[in-house]
Amino acid sequence: MKMTLKSILCACILSTAAIAIPQTFNGGFFGAVGQQFEDFAIAAVAPGAELKGKWVAVAKEDGKLRLALDAVVLGIPASEITAEKTAGGATKFTVTYKAGDDRKRGKAAAPLKTRILGALRAYTGAEAAPGKPVDYKGARFTVAETKGDVSVEITKAP
Repeated sequence: MKMTLKSILCACILSTAAIAIPQTFNGGFFGAVGQQFEDFAIAAVAPGAELKGKWVAVAKEDGKLRLALDAVVLGIPASEITAEKTAGGATKFTVTYKAGDDRKRGKAAAPLKTRILGALRAYTGAEAAPGKPVDYKGARFTVAETKGDVSVEITKAP
């Protein structure tokens, strides 16, 4: 009887602790595809790879698609993600982080560009800087900044 009571008590404590686990992986790109966008993009720039997730055509731009799902890329919510696609597959992904969207999310510890460069450095292990491409696992990441907005282009490494 004591053992059964201890088992029930232990199960109750463990199930209550499970409520504290963040449930942030059930939506957006990760929830739909089951893969981080960075890992998907590295695989998708390979010839013949398919695009996963929900993509919609960009009006008046042949071969350009926009991701119709929210995505967190390099640990930061992206404002927009586009892909350029040819018959052989995706040739380039552009992840855009708008400074205005970043400000709406609240106070950040560092400027947007600094956080993105730090996240890219942590992800690839290579020093990142605007205009200085980083090659990682067959893909090339290039960061650019325009008027506070930051973009990361992901292409096949040469």
